[in-house]
Amino acid sequence: MKLQDLEVIVTAPPAPGWGGRYWIFVKLTTDTGVTGIGECYASSLGPTTMTHVIHDVFERHMQGQNPEDIELMFRRAYSSGFTQRPDLTVMGAFSGLEIACWDILGKDRDRPVWALLGGKMNERIRAYSYLYPLPHHDVNSFWGNGLLAAGARRVVALEKDPRCMAALAQIAAAYPGRLDVFNADALDFDIRGQLTGPVRVVANLPYNVGTELLVRWLTPKDWPPFWSSLTLMFQKEVAERIIAKPGTKAYGRLGILAQWKSNPSVVMELPPEAFTPPPKVHSAVVHLEALAEPRFPAPAGLLSSTVAMAFNQRRKMLRSSLKSAAPDIETALRDAGLEPTARAEEISLEGFCALARRLAK
Repeated sequence: MKLQDLEVIVTAPPAPGWGGRYWIFVKLTTDTGVTGIGECYASSLGPTTMTHVIHDVFERHMQGQNPEDIELMFRRAYSSGFTQRPDLTVMGAFSGLEIACWDILGKDRDRPVWALLGGKMNERIRAYSYLYPLPHHDVNSFWGNGLLAAGARRVVALEKDPRCMAALAQIAAAYPGRLDVFNADALDFDIRGQLTGPVRVVANLPYNVGTELLVRWLTPKDWPPFWSSLTLMFQKEVAERIIAKPGTKAYGRLGILAQWKSNPSVVMELPPEAFTPPPKVHSAVVHLEALAEPRFPAPAGLLSSTVAMAFNQRRKMLRSSLKSAAPDIETALRDAGLEPTARAEEISLEGFCALARRLAK
């Protein structure tokens, strides 16, 4: 399998608030007919000049090569800078070509790219996706329609920024009856009135409200909830708290709540350079599958207050941090199988549930 043809697709202008003056995508085709799409980052020149640079990089370093030889092609391009090594313009051109190669490899093997990379995204490859542009290469081919293109029967989308509504309306028009867009704040919007279960929530949440929304979705009045899964992007430190185990610094209230009612896992990590403009923090995508019932029986309110009390003074022994929870707290701890001298970060989810049940007596 050899790389044979290149097509450069310029989409302009991006939707308001998305950053940049234009987007550049590349489409590579092999001699066996497999195609791959990639987005070029750091397009520091105008679209016409950048298109010439992309073609030059492809013709000099990639055409006729096996897409599996990504590292070799990268090294050739890396050392070919016109002004410095690496030349940032050349690297910007190669970024999209590299992603397109991974797309080809994934399609050729009928495996998602993350599986080819060992189960997580390689941070050198700052983004990847299976993009399938429409024949006319309209800009809307590349805007947020992945769920629809993948076959979702219906998508309800929330967008707080009114400047994005016109672009989203064009996508809705391309998928009649399948996309409903609301100009609303997720903190104030009740999605249950719009969809019947099971619902899969997919969101790139603002980091300042992400934890609050997750806690709301994990603490409905009735369980199981309206959602069957949550796939959410958080600041990396928050993601680590969600999946943290006892005895680790990140272990705390959020992890206990998430693991009590769901199976959470980090499915992707993203460096700041994956975004425009780049944030000051690393990010991660967390996937949570709802359990049919909580992992261990426990009164929800009492479990929440007990865990909060214990972790508010996480370095203190439980007999001190929980002394206001019951007059005979040391007896309650021993009845639950816990040592009064233990600290909150040492107690498993099962241990906290046992303690909540004992305190409820």
